[in-house]
Amino acid sequence: MANETRRVSRLAWFIIGAVSTLVFLFLAFVLLLSVILAPPQVKVEPGTVMSMSIDGMLEERPAMGLLQQLTGTAGKSLWDIRRALDRAKGDDKIVAVRLDVGMLESGWGTVAEIQSYLNAFRSCRKPVYAYLGSEFIGEKEYAVALGADKIWLAPGAGMMIDGLRADVTFWRGTLDKLKIVPDLLSFKEYKSAGESLVRKDMSEYLRESLTALLSDMQDWFVQSVASRRSMDTQKVRAEMNVGLLTTSGAKDRGWVDAIGYQDEFEKEIQSAAQISEYKDISHADYLMRALPKVPSGSTLAVVFAEGPILSADVDQLPFERGIVSGPRTAQAIDAAVKDTRVKAIVLRINSPGGSAIGSDQIWRATQRARQAGKPVVATMSDVAGSGGYWIASGANRIVAEPSTITGSIGVVALKLNIRGFYDLIGATVDSITLAKNAGMMSPFESLSEEQRALLSAWMEDVYEQFKQKVATGRGLTPDVVEAVAKGRIWSGKQALERKLIDGLGGFDEAIREAKRLANIPESEQVSFEIYPKPEKWFERLFARDTSMAMVRNPSAAGLVREFARAGVHLPEPLHWNLANPQPIALVPNITIR
Repeated sequence: MANETRRVSRLAWFIIGAVSTLVFLFLAFVLLLSVILAPPQVKVEPGTVMSMSIDGMLEERPAMGLLQQLTGTAGKSLWDIRRALDRAKGDDKIVAVRLDVGMLESGWGTVAEIQSYLNAFRSCRKPVYAYLGSEFIGEKEYAVALGADKIWLAPGAGMMIDGLRADVTFWRGTLDKLKIVPDLLSFKEYKSAGESLVRKDMSEYLRESLTALLSDMQDWFVQSVASRRSMDTQKVRAEMNVGLLTTSGAKDRGWVDAIGYQDEFEKEIQSAAQISEYKDISHADYLMRALPKVPSGSTLAVVFAEGPILSADVDQLPFERGIVSGPRTAQAIDAAVKDTRVKAIVLRINSPGGSAIGSDQIWRATQRARQAGKPVVATMSDVAGSGGYWIASGANRIVAEPSTITGSIGVVALKLNIRGFYDLIGATVDSITLAKNAGMMSPFESLSEEQRALLSAWMEDVYEQFKQKVATGRGLTPDVVEAVAKGRIWSGKQALERKLIDGLGGFDEAIREAKRLANIPESEQVSFEIYPKPEKWFERLFARDTSMAMVRNPSAAGLVREFARAGVHLPEPLHWNLANPQPIALVPNITIR
């Protein structure tokens, strides 16, 4: 017995020693990796060109630290682009900006904002050159390049300047084949977020609002081209009807200034900047390793709300973004209020909406901020619709780009009866029901008329609350709000005409408004505190339950996140309705190119 005890004890100590050694080696490896990858300070030499690669999906909030270097996402955000251009404008060592524009996945609000940053940078009289090197160049890519002084096109590239188009995918035929029966309730007729699951084509209301939205976006593009390329708007529209332009055709028709290879492009920049040799630094390296120090005065908080809105308290993996947790975003606003250095809060929104409860939690936090004397300015990116507009409506001021998708003041609920699908695959369900409406939330029954009435009353209450918040926040009467609500989406330009926002512009305009409301002189240099604050990489590394995005209040959205990780992407708004027909404030899923 004594020998057995000693053997167990030795085994236990061996296991403890082995685990301790592994932990030590792992920590040593992480520390070594941190030292190796820690960005050394770089001295920018006089006559340096700042290069910017603008492509893919640009996020809103800045990428920070080691994890972003490991994943290659450093600098891939609107905030980083803005900050790099703003600081390079006053840096005598940066003599020019080079843009390499690739295929963009971001929306039209992002495009307009980047163009505005480049327009502001050009005021310092430093040249900006854009190189379009993709096989096909579309309106978005070209619109970004319009912020440059000169536009170059790669030999053999084609320009698809063929006008805007919106595609909406409808899944009703698929559901019919799978014997799945959808129940949809909408407030009101323009609320089209659920149409894709109950129809096979656009309703007249969606077609009307979407046509008006596209028209505004295309008008903005046409005006941008006409202004920057000295073309008549009628000529621009006629050129767009041509569709595909060859490389030589694009130059002959005045769309680009030159055709050439990258080395020739660099020689042109060298000549324009009057430097003896071409040398550059990426804007990501410039931000992380070489940013000049400048004195700053007052502090503004910038709170980011990017992605669908959930009512759950969500932990995300360090490599993931794209979810707005109502509780966490509200906590971020509260933290900014408690920070005595912060004079005002800029709420940056790029969200199609989502949970009405989650949206209301964020809205309530904006009211606490205002009551505490901290002004709130909402700035909208590609989309701030439905729940995204809900959270903006509580701000002192709201600004948006002309092509931002916003409004969609309304709610929708969808329930799917999958019993037919179970029959199709041979599965059976047996149930016990103790009250006549106990199956109201069941995925194996459709709604009865009584249940539809109950759910409709709940939704109407949420809709009225939404409208009342908008009326109070915007200083409008309920009748005026009802006229612009009904679930209809608007462009930023249309929203301004209907008093749903206060002005057109992006981050820069929001910052000017925040400084004005906080009585900060417009010329004063301010510093920024970013919220939600990023956790340190080692905090993330040893956080509990990092094997998955943890939803403390389980919901359908949490399940869909797991589907997405497995490569299965479900259609909107099925994401939100696997579990129950809760009222959600969501805009339709539309692809605009």
